[in-house]
Amino acid sequence: KGLAGISVVDARVKGIITSGEKWLAIISGPNGSMYLAHTDDKLHDGSVRKIERDSVLFVARVAEGTGKMVSREVRKGIRATAGESK
Repeated sequence: KGLAGISVVDARVKGIITSGEKWLAIISGPNGSMYLAHTDDKLHDGSVRKIERDSVLFVARVAEGTGKMVSREVRKGIRATAGESK
């Protein structure tokens, strides 16, 4: 499944590199596998909206209390934040 098998909540940004004019993100999943992600790549429940020097902006599709699916932006940085494991 690759990157498409990882949910946004489980994705960890391990690094960001450049390839010419483009930024690529190194993303790991819960099993420790690592993948190169490009802007617009799909994850299980979302996609990569933007890759910046020190963070990745994801769009996650989540269900509201009513069951309606909505999109939410989730920014994850290279460094772990409080409550997030490395």
